[in-house]
Amino acid sequence: SNQITKVPFETFFNCKSATEINIPKSVTSLDVSVFSYCNNLITLHLSDNITSIGWDILYNCTSLQNVNIPSSLTVIPITSEMFMVVLP
Repeated sequence: SNQITKVPFETFFNCKSATEINIPKSVTSLDVSVFSYCNNLITLHLSDNITSIGWDILYNCTSLQNVNIPSSLTVIPITSEMFMVVLP
């Protein structure tokens, strides 16, 4: 099968057009800084199959209001910047 299982490093980095992102069920991991600087991202839907996320995945996502953390998530990096938002 050609389904994506990992979202690579900085895939959506600095994406200004995305307001809502749905991660498909085939994805089990998100690499470092996948959504960093997505300033217009409001909602992020993570699949229930996500088991690991990289550090800084939501760094500086200043509009983020909704994100679900699936119970399947077992690897979470402990850094002070993981969900850091830099306000203007």
